[in-house]
Amino acid sequence: NSEIQNVRQAADDFMKLLQFEEPEFSIENVDDVLRECVNHLPNLPENRIEIISDFSKQLPQVNIDKNQLRVAIQIILDNSLESMAENGKLTITTRLAQTLQTSGTNGVNNYVKIEIADTGNGIHKETLPKIFEPFFTTKQQGTGLGLTIAKKIIADHNGTINIFSEKDIG
Repeated sequence: NSEIQNVRQAADDFMKLLQFEEPEFSIENVDDVLRECVNHLPNLPENRIEIISDFSKQLPQVNIDKNQLRVAIQIILDNSLESMAENGKLTITTRLAQTLQTSGTNGVNNYVKIEIADTGNGIHKETLPKIFEPFFTTKQQGTGLGLTIAKKIIADHNGTINIFSEKDIG
């Protein structure tokens, strides 16, 4: 029964979230992690999805848990691919970015920006604020925990995740 499978999958995903270990950081290249994720995407039908990788050649290595970051990126890529039912374009970009530090500190704060854009069906503006909530899903077979897990991993890396989307735009 598919309903029982959905409940089991939700329970399994919830247990993974609860048992997620503390990150084991090491100095890594983010672009290498992204390349691995792209190389492990499911086989896509010919001419269905175009994947464009635009990686910065000047990224410093950063302190990350390679395996956990891979899980977060894979969740986001899977969501993008699912949103492009017939065909589309998936673009993955990395950049070195800077932001001013908070008052009382000197200089700027460097960070690595990863941008994943798709030409999928987009997200309704009413739905957008809910997508990181546990168990919220718009998918028939979804558990509503994927983006919750991705957000936790990214937060554990002192990062932030933002989604900008409009219905029928991606």
